[in-house]
Formats: sequence, structure tokens, C-alpha cells
Amino acid sequence: MFLAPWFLGSALVIMSVSGVPASVKIAPGSMRPDQGHAVQVQIPHRFGLFYLPAGKGKRSERSRFRLYENDRRLRPDYAPRDTIQASGQGASQHMGDTIFFSASDNSDPVTNGRHYRATFKIFLRPIAAGIGILLGFAVSWWSLRGLGWLNVPGKKFVAAWLKAGYREAKLRSKPEVSRRHVLAYLAIWMFIAIIGTAVVSQITYPRYDAKRSGDRSLLERVNYYLAHSDHYDVIFLGDSQSHLGIHPILINQAAGIRGYNLTYPSTYLPLQYAVISDLAPKIPKNTTVVLDVTFQNFQKKNDLSIDNWYPVSPKLALQMWLWRLPQTGLLNNVLFFGPLTHFLATRAETRNDLASHLGQPLAALTASAQAASEAKNSDVDNPSFFRTESGVLWRNESAATSPEDNGVFLNDIPPPPNLPQDNEINARLIDFYSKVPGIAAVETIEGNGVTNSAMLSFIDGSSCRMEVTPDFFRRQQVVQPLSETQAKVYPIPAIEPAKVKIFSAMLDALKAQGLHVVVNAVEEAPMFYQHPLRTKQIRDRLKEIVEPLAKARGYDFIRVDWDAFKDTDYFDVTHLNCMGAQKLAPMLAGKLDSVIRR
Repeated sequence: MFLAPWFLGSALVIMSVSGVPASVKIAPGSMRPDQGHAVQVQIPHRFGLFYLPAGKGKRSERSRFRLYENDRRLRPDYAPRDTIQASGQGASQHMGDTIFFSASDNSDPVTNGRHYRATFKIFLRPIAAGIGILLGFAVSWWSLRGLGWLNVPGKKFVAAWLKAGYREAKLRSKPEVSRRHVLAYLAIWMFIAIIGTAVVSQITYPRYDAKRSGDRSLLERVNYYLAHSDHYDVIFLGDSQSHLGIHPILINQAAGIRGYNLTYPSTYLPLQYAVISDLAPKIPKNTTVVLDVTFQNFQKKNDLSIDNWYPVSPKLALQMWLWRLPQTGLLNNVLFFGPLTHFLATRAETRNDLASHLGQPLAALTASAQAASEAKNSDVDNPSFFRTESGVLWRNESAATSPEDNGVFLNDIPPPPNLPQDNEINARLIDFYSKVPGIAAVETIEGNGVTNSAMLSFIDGSSCRMEVTPDFFRRQQVVQPLSETQAKVYPIPAIEPAKVKIFSAMLDALKAQGLHVVVNAVEEAPMFYQHPLRTKQIRDRLKEIVEPLAKARGYDFIRVDWDAFKDTDYFDVTHLNCMGAQKLAPMLAGKLDSVIRR
């Protein structure tokens, strides 16, 4: 026991000099627009007894700052700020207590549905390390003197202390340990660890009720659809571009269908495959499945993370691994949705939460006090309103589960009224849109103290982003165009073979159940492609990949006239805004009306 302070002292010195790893989730509401492609985020520089090094250049690099987008590391880490603003493409920089970064595809990090987190090293404050070491020595010295082992003046106690510790270690007898005893000991602790993990997993495992509005999780909406599948004859599957751009409530009447949107942000082909594998045997035979696809779905080195939005079964995970799918998060997804293994997938988050509470024990009380203070503001004094990380949320809970109003349709989505940017704007926007039929939730989105948009979620499972300050979004749409010469030689991104196999398996799973499928090609904003020639090249390449796979199984392949869309129909470079979605609705309804089997 007398050597314990030495180990404690060494640990404190290491934490003070080398640091310990830490991470921070970057919430959309904490992001502030900078210039060009860049956004900035303020991060704390104090973590209880630890601190994050501040400064520029090498002093900042001491923190080993790394930024991740859906668990994929963004590079370069220490790019100049003007490079982040002008070029973007995932460039980032940590300067003092501020992070400047851009999305990997130059989309808006606030709304692209991706998750960002920063990892870095935090260091124990030298004064804390010094106090800890002195206290350890003092306790050890006091113990030795109390035992009568240290009859020397205080100034020589270190040498005597070491000698006493050495003598204790040398005189300590070594017990006889058999291999059987060691294995039994390990087995007991392994059993305790397994039982503990299973129990904690059961306690912390999330529950997903059946909810239908577009702001709900994918699992909640899948559960809702399974409970009310007889109310729908068309379902849409895809990722964020479909979730924000395709609205059955705008399409149903024109196409003569009863549609439901089962898309979700960052639900790329692997998760869509998992959804289809589970749903296909349970979908009524008279249902048409519309698969929305983009070129990015098949692109190599794109969409490299599998999020925990929907469970991937161990069988599917093994299959995709054998196909050499180059994505991260597959194993974590399997563990996350395992009732007995859930804790293993969330242990890092739990550890960070525990460390945060230990380092700042009053943080929860402070947050509660802050929330109570914010609740007194005029825009959140309604009990139906909730302050979120990005703004204010209103939900119509009665519209979350009942399928009785599925016949509701909209001819158009009204634009926002002209409102002053004051403390009442959130409440007034919510009051305006809560009266629109079919809207189940409204969330205002703020930036730099200005409410720039509202996320409208419908009873059909979709959502759209209504621009309140269009100029804000036009400033964010910055993509360097290509000259005609550059467009001719600029290579088309390579295709990932594993993703093509997954898409083929999705079609086969639906074919095995005798379901009718329509494959719908979706495109990004014109500026995303940088040149009209490149738009045509990528459009033709997607058709070359997808159309033969669909036709070979007797399915339809459709594409609306995407040349009719402008950059202003998108709120970034990939996602339609509400006005763009409204423009798409009659075009898509016409296409669907001609191919859906009645």
C-alpha cells in the first residue's frame, strides 16, 4: 500500500503531460454559419479538473483534434480557415475553443442528417496534479509514521518510504496458484461481466412505439406502418433526399394512391436492405414499393457509416461483410439492437456521460435551471412547445398514431408569413403551420440568433424544410463550377460493387414476395454537378447501373425532368426545400400514375 502514491503520482503526471482522450458530440443547434462552406462551433475548454489546450498552430495540435462525420474521419484536420470556406470537402480546424469545419460533400451540416463529433485530448490541470501528488505523499508518510516504521525526520521521508515499500514487497509471501484456480477465477468474473452486461442492456435498451409523423424515428414509423399497412397501397423507401423531398400528402390525390413515406436521413443502402428484409414478407401484395435512388448511393468512398436507425440482423451483417462492404458501424449496429448486448455499443457514450457528471457534478442542475429560465421566454411558454438544440418544437401528439385522417391531402404548402425577427417569431411560425392540415410537428431552426427556417413534419411520414430567410441559404450554396474543358476530363466517381450487390439483393427480396417495385431516380441541385455536361454523365451512369437491374426483374424505372429544377429549389446542394418538393409532387404523381398497377 505504501507504493500506491507512486502509482497515483505517475498517473497524475501522465494525465497532466500526455492527456486523456475525450469526445464531444456536435449538435446541429450549436453550429453557426461562418463563410462559404464553413460553419463554426464553440466547444468548452474546461472539463472539470481537465482543460483543452487553447492557442494556434502547434499548441492547438497538442490536443490531437479529430473531427468525424458519421464516424468517418474528415480531413485535413488543420486546414487554413480560408481553405475551409472556399473549398470545404470536410476540411476542419481547431483554434482555441472554436472548431471551423465543412461537410464532406459541402452540404449544410445543420440539416444533412449526419452526426458530427470531435475527439481530442484533455489534460489534467498542473495544480490539480501537484495537489494530488502531495496529498498522496502526505497520506503515505502519515501512515508509515503511525505504524512506527518511519523514525526519521520529515525531510528524509521519501527515501525511508521507498525502503519500507521495498521491504514489504520482499517479505510478502507468494501464494501457490494452480492453473485450475486461475481459470475458475477468470470464469467467475467473465460470468459476472456477461450477466451484468445483459442486465444493463435490458435496462437501457430503447423502446420504439408506433408513431407516424416525419419527425419520428425510422423504427417508430416502421412499427406504425406494420400496424396499419392495410391503409396504404404505396410506400417510399430512400434516404434524406427522399425524406425531405417526396411527400405523399402532396401526391396522393393526383396519382390516385394512398402513400406513406418510410425514408429517413442517413438511411443508406445497407439500412434500406435491412428494412426491406424485415418488411417484404409483411407488405400486402397489392402494395407498390417505390425505391428512391441517387448516384451517391452507389458511389465509392461515400456514405461510409451505418447508423443505428434500424437493426441490421447478424445474418445480413455477415452477408454484407462477405461482400466486402467498406463501411463502419456494422458491428456496432448489431450490438446496439441486441437486447443483451446493447450496453456494449453504448459504453463509450455512457463513459463520457459518467466522466462529464463526475467532472461537473452540478451540470445537470445548471442545465435544468437554464431550461426553466428559457421556458419563461415568450416563444416557449406554451406547454405544447419544447426548446430543442436547434430551436423550438411543437408536436400534435393526437396526430402521431391515428390513421383515420390518412385521406388528408394538400394542394400546396403555404409559404411563411412575413414576420419580424423578434422573440415571438417561433411561436407565430408554429401557430401558422400548426393550422395546416396534415402537419403533425413543426420545429423552428435558428442560427446566430435568427430563425432561418422551419422543419415541417407531415402525417405521411415525410418532412420538409421551409426557408424563412432565403438569403441565408443562398449564401450557403457555394460550389466551385467547372469549365467545359475540366468537365470533359474530370473523372466520374467510381462505383462500389458491394453497394450494387446490396441493391440487387433488395430487389430480389421484394421480387420473392411478388411485390411491384418502381425505381425512382433522384438528383441533387444543378450546382452540385458543377457543369451540365457532368450532370448528364452522372445521370447516364446511374441509369446504366439501375435500369437493367430493375428491368431484369420486371420492375419500372422512372425519372422526372430534373432539368426543371433550379438551385433555389434546394436549401443546400442535395436536399429540396418545401417549394422544391411542391414542384416535384405533380411531376412524380404523373410518373407514378402511369406505372402503378391498380
